[in-house]
Amino acid sequence: MRIHSLRLIVVLLLLWLLVWLPSASAHDGPEAVIEALNATMLKSGPTADLLFRRASEFRALRNDVRAANDLERAIELDGSMEIARLELARLQLKLQRQSADSSQPLLILGEPLETLKPLLDSPNDSLRIAAVALRGEIHLAYCQWDAAATDFSAALKSRPEEVQWSLWLAEALQRLGRYPECLTALRESYATTSSPVIRARLCDVLIENASKDLSGESPAAVFISEARAIIEHELSVSRLKSAWRIRHAELLLLTVEQNPKHREEARRELNAALEELNSRLSTNSPDPILVKDRERALAMLQ
Repeated sequence: MRIHSLRLIVVLLLLWLLVWLPSASAHDGPEAVIEALNATMLKSGPTADLLFRRASEFRALRNDVRAANDLERAIELDGSMEIARLELARLQLKLQRQSADSSQPLLILGEPLETLKPLLDSPNDSLRIAAVALRGEIHLAYCQWDAAATDFSAALKSRPEEVQWSLWLAEALQRLGRYPECLTALRESYATTSSPVIRARLCDVLIENASKDLSGESPAAVFISEARAIIEHELSVSRLKSAWRIRHAELLLLTVEQNPKHREEARRELNAALEELNSRLSTNSPDPILVKDRERALAMLQ
C-alpha cells in the first residue's frame, strides 16, 4: 500500500512538472527564449522546429530580417514545413514594403510569390486558402488589381468571414472600376460579418458612386438613399460620431443644387465633428486616423 502511494506521488509530481515547466517558460521574454534556443542548437544542432520557434521570437522583437533568415533555413532543413513557408512569404512581402518606403533599401530574402507557390497545391485546405489570400495581397502590393480580385474572391468563397480580405477585394474592384461588383461584395460581406468596418467602407463607396455616378447602372439618388440610411442609423447609435458626421456632410454637399440649405447643414455637421475630434486628439499620442479625419473636415469647410 505504501509503495502504491509512493508511486502515485511520483506520477502526480511528474504531471505537475509537465504542466508547470512549459507555463514557466511561456513567461520568459523573447530574448530569454532565443538564448535558450541558441544553447539547444549549439549543443544538438539546428532543426527546422527550433529555427521556426526562434523566428517567432525574432518577430516578437520586430527583427524581421533575422526571422526571415531562420524561416528560410527551416525550409531548407524540412521542405515539408508549410507553415514556415507561409510565414516566410508574409515576411518577404513586409520587407519589400519597408524597403520601398525607406531611403535605405533593406536586404530582402527571396521573392514572396516564388516562396508561396508550393503552398497553392497544399493538401491542407486552411493553408492553401491562406496562401491564395496572401498571393492576392502580393498582387495588390504590385498593383495587379485583376489578379488580386480573383484571388480574394476565391479565398472568400471558403472563408467569407474574413473582413480584411473583403476590404482588399473591394479595393481591387474599385481600382478596376468594377463599382457594382465592389458594392455587391461589401454588402455580402456585411451580411455575413456585421462588421462595422465593412459597413463604413460600404458607405464610403456609396458616397463615391453617388458623387461620380460611375457605375452607370443606377442613378445617384439610389446610392445617396442607401448611404443616408447607414449614416442615420450610425449617428443614432454611435457614441463617437465624428467620422459619421463627416460622411453626412459629404452626402449633404452632393445635394446642394437640389437644396441650398444643405450647405449650411453640412457646415454644422463638420463643426460638430471638429469639436469632437479636437477633444479626442488632445493626447500625447493622437490617433493618426483621427488626425486625418480632422484634416479632411477642415478641407471640406474651406
